[in-house]
Amino acid sequence: FENNATGGREGYVTEKIAEAMRANCVPVYWGDHRVGEDFNEASFMNLTGCKGPGEMREVFLGKATDKKEMSRIVKEPWFVGNQVPEQFQEEKIISFFERMAR
Repeated sequence: FENNATGGREGYVTEKIAEAMRANCVPVYWGDHRVGEDFNEASFMNLTGCKGPGEMREVFLGKATDKKEMSRIVKEPWFVGNQVPEQFQEEKIISFFERMAR
């Protein structure tokens, strides 16, 4: 979970979801409602729209205990359209650090 639903800024998503994906886990996400702009919302449990802990628990348990749903989730690509967003592409990251080193 993020510290709050917007991470302090609209569209701000921290490393939490990406690290869970890299570890081959199914992320359980609560944070910015725009997470679907970069990440395929079908590839994780998005609890962002839940109205409180009770609803979060209900949604989580509903998905976590449904074998067909979990099978569907783990087969989904992490990124929208199965395309790595520009800001995550290796050459963009390397270029950023090269500019920082100057």
